Amino acid sequence: MNFPDDENGALLKEMADAGIDLNQTHAVDFFHLFEKKPQAEKMVEVIGQKYPQASVEICEDETPGVWDVNCTVEIEPSYDNVCEALKAFETIAEKCNGYADGWGIMAE
Repeated sequence: MNFPDDENGALLKEMADAGIDLNQTHAVDFFHLFEKKPQAEKMVEVIGQKYPQASVEICEDETPGVWDVNCTVEIEPSYDNVCEALKAFETIAEKCNGYADGWGIMAE
């Protein structure tokens, strides 16, 4: 399998090399960080409205004063699918004064 030469392509290549079947549906987690809890709560609200199929959790980060919003969707982790979801969630995070902090698949 060939992967684009960028951060997402590199992560997908690592997953494929580790034996993860990227042609199957997986729970893919997208991570976001916020400096204020109300901003994080706003993202959770917007995700719930726009993407009701997504599972969303908010928790306090190990760094004091930082809040995590983790969005999980069941998708086939192709490069295009990951980039599309990443951009959609990133746009919402930025509108809520947060930022994307990566993505991944939980190892089974």
